[in-house]
Amino acid sequence: MPARIAAACLFLAGCGGVSEFAADTTAGFLADAAPAVRAYFDYESAGQAAANGIIQLEGLHRVSPHNERISLSLAQAYVAYAFGWVMDGQEQAELVGDYERADREQFRAYLMYSRAKQLTIGIMRERDPAIERVLIGDPDRLRGYLREHYLDREDDIELIFWCAVAWGSEITNAPTLDSLIELPAAKAFAHHAVSLDEGYENGGALALLGGFDASYPEPLGGNWQRGRRYFERALALSKRRNQLHHINFARTYALNSQDRALFVGLMREIIESGDQGDDVRLSNKVARRRAERYLSHLDAWFE
Repeated sequence: MPARIAAACLFLAGCGGVSEFAADTTAGFLADAAPAVRAYFDYESAGQAAANGIIQLEGLHRVSPHNERISLSLAQAYVAYAFGWVMDGQEQAELVGDYERADREQFRAYLMYSRAKQLTIGIMRERDPAIERVLIGDPDRLRGYLREHYLDREDDIELIFWCAVAWGSEITNAPTLDSLIELPAAKAFAHHAVSLDEGYENGGALALLGGFDASYPEPLGGNWQRGRRYFERALALSKRRNQLHHINFARTYALNSQDRALFVGLMREIIESGDQGDDVRLSNKVARRRAERYLSHLDAWFE
């Protein structure tokens, strides 16, 4: 869960009209307030704050559309809210057979991921108009371009990582499979994030690659065993503290391979573990909520 969401919610809750200077000044506070979000303890109120924060950040983005910090914080907010709350509603609806609502919630998440991708790619285009030539087409050419032009871990990894997350999430939640043609480009960003720092965001890019590989059969670009290795590496790097890795590992590899024992073991690990620290407290609340729900529906998923 991106830490800057809470910062936006807490700092911007009372903002009305603001000038570009005020918007830019506000952006400078986002990172300073970030740790408060990761350490927050209540799922429901965090979701309400995240939704309000998105609206406030959109207002700031309208006032100062070229401020990278605002754009990136807004993209992170969309990704986090879509995954942590909108898709939670989608899963609940699907499990009780309300497929109309499930489709509606998934499409809401898709629109949010699409907006996040638009924002991250927009930052890249402003920084580097030449990237337009390699975004679509040969993924090896894109990977080579990223290796050549995005070398600085400090300056580049946050944007590269969140571009991968936003684009990949848009693809995997798209209404049709047509979007899979863009999956190699999203993978290129994820691979480059790994090359810059595989431990960034608790091995988040590795978990993303694991999800890509474990979500699809080989004819559609998947590779389940490689996906499992990515997840296991992400779990090791995070010391198994970031339990969203457990959720994604279970929902992709364990479910698709029908490995019930692995699935149950991952869910029980989430439920039986204690607090893992401030930096993952809220994201682990999201994970625990799903783990409890998943264990009550095992017979519907496993033979």
